[in-house]
Amino acid sequence: MDATTPANPNPYHPGDPLAPFAGRQDELARLDQYLKDPAANAALVFMGRRWLGKTALLQRFDSVFDDQFVHAHLPLKLVDLSSENALLQAITDAVADLLAERDITISRIPSPDPDAPILRDWFSGTWLPGIFQIIRSHRKLVLLMDDAHVWLDAESGEGWHGATFDFFHDLLQQHPQLRIVLTFAAEREDHLTKLNPLVSPAHIQRLGYLTTEATGWLLRYPGLYVVPDESVMAVQRSTGGHPQLLQRFAHHIYQYYGTHPGERTITPQIIRTLTPGVYHASIEELANIWAESTDVEQFVLVAFSQIRYNDPLKAITADVIAAWLLDSDYPLDQTAVNAALRGLEYREVVVLRSSGIELTCHMLQTWLLENTIRGTARAVAVPELPVRLPVIIAAVVIVVVALVLLISLSNTPQTETAATSPPAPTVTLAGSDAPE
Repeated sequence: MDATTPANPNPYHPGDPLAPFAGRQDELARLDQYLKDPAANAALVFMGRRWLGKTALLQRFDSVFDDQFVHAHLPLKLVDLSSENALLQAITDAVADLLAERDITISRIPSPDPDAPILRDWFSGTWLPGIFQIIRSHRKLVLLMDDAHVWLDAESGEGWHGATFDFFHDLLQQHPQLRIVLTFAAEREDHLTKLNPLVSPAHIQRLGYLTTEATGWLLRYPGLYVVPDESVMAVQRSTGGHPQLLQRFAHHIYQYYGTHPGERTITPQIIRTLTPGVYHASIEELANIWAESTDVEQFVLVAFSQIRYNDPLKAITADVIAAWLLDSDYPLDQTAVNAALRGLEYREVVVLRSSGIELTCHMLQTWLLENTIRGTARAVAVPELPVRLPVIIAAVVIVVVALVLLISLSNTPQTETAATSPPAPTVTLAGSDAPE
């Protein structure tokens, strides 16, 4: 094989938790602190939106932490959650499989009474102490429970005994060798309090987009080509640091190098060449950003995209957006615009700078122009703004006045002459026969 040809297949696979992992130093440091905190009595929660790498973070546990922490990964979307007993059984099975990989058997732990309707007492009083004895006192058992919002939804079912999250909270208090790490969908953030007391605000870590430094590390990971800082910045502006889009961009760069092995520097021009392909492969993620936005946030995004399209150099502020909307089909006052911008900033859709507002992910501008401008063939329609009450009242008044006038005219009495007079004769002039 030519020395310039990549020796390994493309390592970047968007959506694959085992693809190259960049950044998250703060999150991993927080996890390390939690695992070693002797006073930790609640679960640690990593909360993030779709495609931001929650599962990938949990699957990096083995490569970051040593065997002092015996961990079992439970993808709750794939676990039987028909009852609390089913969940406890899934936990015991996952730990048993993990220990079996290390040639450790748990056969000496007594099995639960087959007639016992509830496994709580056995799990807490027999199984966990038996596991801790097997792994020795200097190790901790860590349950990595992915997509805990699925657990929350299931817990209201008939097979659950109630107060399940209280039970798991009690386990953490009773067993210092136990730790629980959850991931939770940010779209369900309002429901997070339902996990109390297992979850506390002090133990919640939000996942966001990746930094420029993390982007640079990810793009340079193969070590086969040079990615200058200018190219890293171009990718960061294009993707905003969205982990899924970054993986996809890195994938395209690697593919490009595979077909152009002589080009060992990935220049900004190459980044511009690759951007359309990355964009078209990222429609689902970009559409999801739109779908997660409220109606008012969508109006603000439409306004931003059209203002930026018409004047690429204009400094866009909340005032500018509000003024544009007042002259459009979607009139919103500045208070509503500011509230929408705060929501978009919280979700990292926009960045609010002193120099003006910018989209975090520049690819989103292209998507907005293609999908939300009226008069184009768009996949997603701009939502209709509810008609304001004054407009409704004015329309009703106009209709009522028109009806009154119409009725009045139809009931006006006609004079006898007007009613009986024949129609006026019609005179037709025909050429030279007509009188002078």
